Amino acid sequence: MSPDRRGPRSGALLIFLATIYANAFLLGAIIMGYEMLGSRYLSPYFGGDIFTWGALISTVLLSMMIGAFAGGHLADRFPSTVLLGCLVGLASVFFFLLPTIADGLFSVLSDAIQNERVGVLVSAFLINIIPVTVLGVYMPFAVRLMIRSAAGTGRLVGSVSAVSTFGSIVGTLVTTFLLVPSIGSRDITTLFGIIAVASALSLIALRWIWHDPQHA
Repeated sequence: MSPDRRGPRSGALLIFLATIYANAFLLGAIIMGYEMLGSRYLSPYFGGDIFTWGALISTVLLSMMIGAFAGGHLADRFPSTVLLGCLVGLASVFFFLLPTIADGLFSVLSDAIQNERVGVLVSAFLINIIPVTVLGVYMPFAVRLMIRSAAGTGRLVGSVSAVSTFGSIVGTLVTTFLLVPSIGSRDITTLFGIIAVASALSLIALRWIWHDPQHA
């Protein structure tokens, strides 16, 4: 009976790991692709100079830092693929909303804040803090889930980080060289929202595919 039970479990583990890695790639791509889009949203109101890019890069890094910190704590307390999927879904809501509010939001901010450097920093913070922070939760959360399923913590951290970074490279290149010239910033943001929804659903679905032996 042991082999019969072990076969399906091995298949479920493979699906679990493949889903975690695939989403590390996709969400890494979204984060960097979204950062590239940030200049398209902000430049009509604040210009596209080094201050805009400095604001975008610093607020993306700040958001990822907060997400990583929060993700580690959440994963230790509530190690659930359902929770992780719901968090990714929250980012998708922002992606769907941003194209409809961007013009009004940045117009108000550019009029209200006379100092352009302060204005672009505040605007970059507002468009990054929710989606990038939430997506930044993924890395420590995913590693925490995987540690319970396989040995070799160092290898897991390294491999998930590498896959996510590769996704970031692909997301940067595809967004800047293919998507922006073809379909425009708002449609790309909506596309990111759709991908985030698919990612969220795949993570939630793991609840019925992979049952952690420590939390059966």
